[in-house]
Amino acid sequence: MWKRLSPLLRAPSWKRTAAINTVGIIILWAFLLSILIYGCIRTGRLESAFILYEGPCSRSNTYNLLLHLVLNIISTLVLSSSSFFMQILSAPTRSELDTAHARSSWVHIGVPSLRNFLYQRPLKLACWLLLACSSIPLHLFFNSLVFEVRNVRATFGMTIAAESFVHGAKYFAPGASLWNTAVPYNCSILGLPGHEKNDKLCRQSNDDDSSIWRSEGYAPGEELIFPAMWMNESSATAANLTLAATTASNWDRLDPDACRKEFLYCGDGKGMEDYTNVVLVVNASNSPASGWSRKQVFPSMSNADSTFWKAILPEEESNSLWLHTNCVVMSTFEGGKCRNSCKSNLGLEGLTTDDIDIVDPSSNPHDTAWSFPFWSQKSLKEGILDAQMRSGFDARYDQLDVSYCLAERAPQRCQIGVSNALLMAIVVCVSVKAVNCILLMARFVSREDNHPLVTLGDAVESLLRLPDPTTARMCTLEMRDIHVTWDRLLSRFRSSKGAEYSEAAEGAQLLSGEHSHRHVSPQARQWRRESSRYYLVVTVGSWLRAYAIFVTVLIVALYYFSKATGGTFRISGDFGISGKNKFVTQDQGSSDAYSGDFIRMVFLANVAQCVLSISYLNFNSLITRLSLAKEWALMGTGFRPLRVTDPEGEQVSTHFLGLPYSWSVPCIALGILLHWLVSNSCYVFMTDGGFYGSWTRSPTMRDNSLGLSDFGFVGLGYSTTAIMVSIIVFAVAICFPLVLSARKLPGNMVIVGSNSLAIAASCHASAASTAGRRGPSATEHEVTRETTGLMSVKNGCEESLTMAVGDTHTTGNDTLTELSKSKVKWGVVKMPLEFYEQVSGDLDDIAVGHLSFGVETDHVQGPVHAFSACSTSFVVYRLPFTVYRETLPNRYRPDSYMLLDLRQPAPRPLAKDMLNGIQLTYKYEALFLTSIPFTKQLDKRDGHPDSAISIANCPRSQLLSTMSSLAQAIETTTKGFLKSYVDASQTKSMEALAAYLTDDCRRHVGPPAFLIARGAPPDYSMSNEEYAAEFNGMEHYQFDDHVLYDLVVDTQKLRAAARSEILVKFNSGETASRNFVWFLDFNEDGSKIVKVYQHNDVEEANKWLDGMKTRKREAANARPE
Repeated sequence: MWKRLSPLLRAPSWKRTAAINTVGIIILWAFLLSILIYGCIRTGRLESAFILYEGPCSRSNTYNLLLHLVLNIISTLVLSSSSFFMQILSAPTRSELDTAHARSSWVHIGVPSLRNFLYQRPLKLACWLLLACSSIPLHLFFNSLVFEVRNVRATFGMTIAAESFVHGAKYFAPGASLWNTAVPYNCSILGLPGHEKNDKLCRQSNDDDSSIWRSEGYAPGEELIFPAMWMNESSATAANLTLAATTASNWDRLDPDACRKEFLYCGDGKGMEDYTNVVLVVNASNSPASGWSRKQVFPSMSNADSTFWKAILPEEESNSLWLHTNCVVMSTFEGGKCRNSCKSNLGLEGLTTDDIDIVDPSSNPHDTAWSFPFWSQKSLKEGILDAQMRSGFDARYDQLDVSYCLAERAPQRCQIGVSNALLMAIVVCVSVKAVNCILLMARFVSREDNHPLVTLGDAVESLLRLPDPTTARMCTLEMRDIHVTWDRLLSRFRSSKGAEYSEAAEGAQLLSGEHSHRHVSPQARQWRRESSRYYLVVTVGSWLRAYAIFVTVLIVALYYFSKATGGTFRISGDFGISGKNKFVTQDQGSSDAYSGDFIRMVFLANVAQCVLSISYLNFNSLITRLSLAKEWALMGTGFRPLRVTDPEGEQVSTHFLGLPYSWSVPCIALGILLHWLVSNSCYVFMTDGGFYGSWTRSPTMRDNSLGLSDFGFVGLGYSTTAIMVSIIVFAVAICFPLVLSARKLPGNMVIVGSNSLAIAASCHASAASTAGRRGPSATEHEVTRETTGLMSVKNGCEESLTMAVGDTHTTGNDTLTELSKSKVKWGVVKMPLEFYEQVSGDLDDIAVGHLSFGVETDHVQGPVHAFSACSTSFVVYRLPFTVYRETLPNRYRPDSYMLLDLRQPAPRPLAKDMLNGIQLTYKYEALFLTSIPFTKQLDKRDGHPDSAISIANCPRSQLLSTMSSLAQAIETTTKGFLKSYVDASQTKSMEALAAYLTDDCRRHVGPPAFLIARGAPPDYSMSNEEYAAEFNGMEHYQFDDHVLYDLVVDTQKLRAAARSEILVKFNSGETASRNFVWFLDFNEDGSKIVKVYQHNDVEEANKWLDGMKTRKREAANARPE
């Protein structure tokens, strides 16, 4: 294998790229495998995850961003490497292309296609499928290989106090509100043993390491702290209160709005990420700034209640503490809503039992001031306080005004972990790719005879150097002749509506498998290509397949967006990954309904990424085809070098296999944007700390393999905002191919798409090409001829034309090789003389040409409209009736003609297909109508089919003579007409001119501006008689010569255009000249002119007429009286 790899240093660039990709894949596989081994050793289990980093989230966020950037770069490189090899595998070699063509089939060039594998070795298809399948897990798991776990706390300590509290003032627990303390009434209903001695037991410490005691049915935060714990300074409760009193002055100061957002609305719905304790500094109505006394707040307390509280805190002394408690906050998983056990203590009262502790951050008023009632109205009105030994409360102290808050900052802790299970799946996929790459390098890439036709330039270079014999003499073959394209489909639709449509001559029936024929017969075709649009280069099937996927994805996305918004299509929550967004229910009815298995969550979150990748591949395929069409069309606009994978001569190297950078960079950017939007639309959300746990405080993690606590959370979240943006961007993106395809293609080339047959048909270079020649030989085959138009020949008419169009060059290989290395242009190329002789038998009269590539010295010209005929299997005869009269042009109305196919067992009339200027075809070859019906050959025949004239063996010169004779007649009449000006001038008679004009001929003069300036109407014209009167008045000069410079003849419209110069000699001996442009209309046989349009040079004509007036005036003055 190494012996095969050693020549890669001198190999083409694509082979070196393949080698670099292979080495890179092997290195990546070794690196990932080493990490997997390390992770398994560290955790002891393959299904576990190991922690890479644990620390402040500020650093963790940076590390996580960098790691995911590296992961995305690696995954992009791996997928790009796979795409490179898959494109190389699907690209046909020349031998595979020849195999397909020999079967009257084709392969695709420049675009990935499964069709190509029909003509390739099964090993290539197997490798291609392995590369494709091994990419699926990369889409699903690679980006989730590294994960971040944020610690979001579910509890915080809350203290409500006067400002003096933070400055060292005296305080007494549980505070002036007397709340958050177990009293005998509480103890009785909670069912403590020995409840008959409530007063004693509720003062007694609980020895079970619990200062907070909760019964079943109480939510977290409804905590009852025993009085003894307040009085025990070493208890955790007392220690927390002491910490707040002594250190709160150093905590962060928050304004009321920020404090409300953080501690009432659960950190804006995201949990306690930044703070762990808070002191609300309040001003109570009618109380001093130093605090409150129990006697002020509860002036009418009963004796029994007073006796109970007297042992806990004094009655008269000022107390700077209002309340101290522990609060629990937890997510409800409903768009940022959360539960807050201290909701009622901060002024919010639930309307129902279900929402008694639920707060909605979206209802935050965001006021700069914060004032709230401490007790609920229900507690005050229904005597609940009296029943709980807090009788006699003065309602004036119920309203608390928050001045500011002091919050203890606790930096959020985060972890970055790696999943061994996902890493194992990725290692297996990369292993498959590495083995594939090594196999491909050994079996295909390293072989010197392996030259896949990856780019369009590769195919053109190969087909120019070694022309394809299957497509000989088919230089106008297009993809519409082979595939169902939009123009062909619309033509059929018009046909079904009654419009005429010629179905055959496209080769479609033979190539699409509608018939059993295995050989495509070449045939003549009139060139009528107009400027086309990009959408024609993509087959109808490709358009429908791509947009079926696009529309399906869009509909499914809209369905789930409707579901996510409850059918309202109104967005909520944050953009992207956030705890304020909603979560997908995993186990309805369970305590941890929103938590699930990590691998399952990753799979569900990334299914959309796979669907997007499939859509992107189809999108990229459409853009690639449009780009390929532009690259092809530009070859007809100027001389350009071929873009190949292994350049020689003037060829250029390709830095891309598919799209050029001007197309690929926007596509890649769009793909990255969509993948990023989708990753923010549906995502795996992982936290620890309990905020996203079960409200019943039951464990949310079972069989935890990620290193989380029992109250960790792994859920599937979704952002309705990101979903909406993704849908909008996707909908706009899928319109791009439609917008691009509506533009006009540059130039006027045949449309080939990626079809190898059509490409090959355009690559039959002329044997008369001057590529690589020097000196006189470069021009020895040039032919100078005047034509009345040009017909591109899709075929020759005999097998002997093969050598003329470069099909089987045995002596011209050097020329073709040099041609393929040069800058080339597509168009009408000059052929050897024998080509024209074989086509028409008369070089001077033909209007036949050949389309292919040529170099600058070949004088390649663009094709123009013309006519031609070449048939070996049809007969034409005259009908005695006019059944098909309406289908014929006006000049054929007196007669009608029918076409018979002699290859049918019973000759069948084809007259319904007869249209002027369109080929008459059925299943085989074509006959084109020319401007002159075959009257002379047919007049002596009657209308019986048996007496029809067979032209199956007629010389081609005879078939072309009618058209050539008309062109000659028009040319002869034009030259004679212009020359007759000199004769008429010298004889002073109009008869010489009249010989070339019909009796009703009208002469028009232009331009209109000239006529208007001379005082004549813009549509002024003269009859023969009027012009003769003016012409016979010439007495001061005569025409000395009339020179014809340019002449163009249109046999279809019976018109000629010419540019000429008349040399004038005056009686005085002076000379002058005038230039004209002529447009002449002719009768049917071209022998007479029916209309003359004479276009003058305005400045020259005015000068001439003014001079003539002066001369006449001078002559009149010189006459004797």
